[in-house]
Amino acid sequence: MDKPEGTFCQSCSMPITKSEDFGTEADGSQSKDYCKYCYQQGKFVSPEMSMDDMVSYLASNWGEWTQRPNLTAEQAKPEITGILSDLKRWQT
Repeated sequence: MDKPEGTFCQSCSMPITKSEDFGTEADGSQSKDYCKYCYQQGKFVSPEMSMDDMVSYLASNWGEWTQRPNLTAEQAKPEITGILSDLKRWQT
């Protein structure tokens, strides 16, 4: 699957299409990089989450989100890993 185009969360890859879907910085301003589910008040909502944890979390619904209902969570994991590995949060 191709990487999403446009603005998307640099933690979970969720497309961000509305201003209210962006996370917030410590000063209350809108984050330019992260969604509200991953980042609030200048901090990650789940700072202990590893990339592997995020892959597992996303895998259970990936087939539905990508409109491929027959895709299992295990089949989705390599695809998700490839997408997340390019995102800002997971750069090492």
